[in-house]
Amino acid sequence: MIKLLYLILLAAAALFWPLYKGDVAFLLLAALIILPFLLAAQLAVTVRMFSAENENDHVTVFRNSEGEVGIRLINRSIFPLSCVKIRLRTVFMPTGEVSFHTVTVPVPARSSECVSVNVSSEHCGRTDIFVEYIRVSDIMGLFSWTLYRKKLSAAVHIIPRISEKFSALAEYFLSLGGEAEGESGEKPKNGTPGDVCGFREFAPGDRLSLMHYKLSARFDKDIVKVLSVNNSSKYLLTADLSHGDLTVRDEVLCRLMSCAYYLNAGGAEVYAAVPAHSQCDGIYTENGLAAQYSDDASYFALAEVLCESSFEGIPEAYGFIMCDVGKEAE
Repeated sequence: MIKLLYLILLAAAALFWPLYKGDVAFLLLAALIILPFLLAAQLAVTVRMFSAENENDHVTVFRNSEGEVGIRLINRSIFPLSCVKIRLRTVFMPTGEVSFHTVTVPVPARSSECVSVNVSSEHCGRTDIFVEYIRVSDIMGLFSWTLYRKKLSAAVHIIPRISEKFSALAEYFLSLGGEAEGESGEKPKNGTPGDVCGFREFAPGDRLSLMHYKLSARFDKDIVKVLSVNNSSKYLLTADLSHGDLTVRDEVLCRLMSCAYYLNAGGAEVYAAVPAHSQCDGIYTENGLAAQYSDDASYFALAEVLCESSFEGIPEAYGFIMCDVGKEAE
């Protein structure tokens, strides 16, 4: 529209000058002819002093909550930018749904502006945000220059909240670890006063990472040693996240993350494994990476769950207590 208006003014000035042959008509025509060159020079200077960067290229939010991704536009030149157009493409990974958005903002001279994109989802997964291009225009909008074509991106990871309703399942898994240690280790001698002293009957709510013993086949209750002992068992939680219903998938993922959280809190060494076709890459928890693909695994993508620094895959897939957490969710 601006280009069309400029062409109309230029044509009018070109007709006006032969008719009147005055200084004003000549100056008007000359100004309209020189103007595009000045605007092109101004745009070239501004483009050289313009930059864009991610405010945050990785955001983790809970399901049904908003995550904000920011793109900072920096104009270091003395010329203002009246129109900076940003073309965004968002991809929701579990479904592959793609959407496009265009944002236009002005950026004053020697200043910066932040473009914020809010992302939320009712289902867990990863939403990737790609900057298709950033188009910078001159003051009047006659010329434009396209920058940063597919060079900037950010990811928003939508995760489930830890649910207390799965703590009982984690305690059951911990009890399996206690039984496995009891079978592999040396069994205590029956009837020794030192073995009985310091034990009491198991009560609901006790941590199952404590040592458990069966008194006998006739007395089927657990007794608990008062002194806590860390559970050194290694757990491999398995779940199939390839279910077509995203609601079921969210429930399975919530079960997996919650069990891993409570197992880790109980002192166990916890790993997660999901089938490689589950598109599990990029699933995050409150404390870190939960599951990612592993190049060394043919079927399982293995990664340590709820650890603070190490996100490496399991070196050897044996010696684990296997626990399938996805069956009951279906």
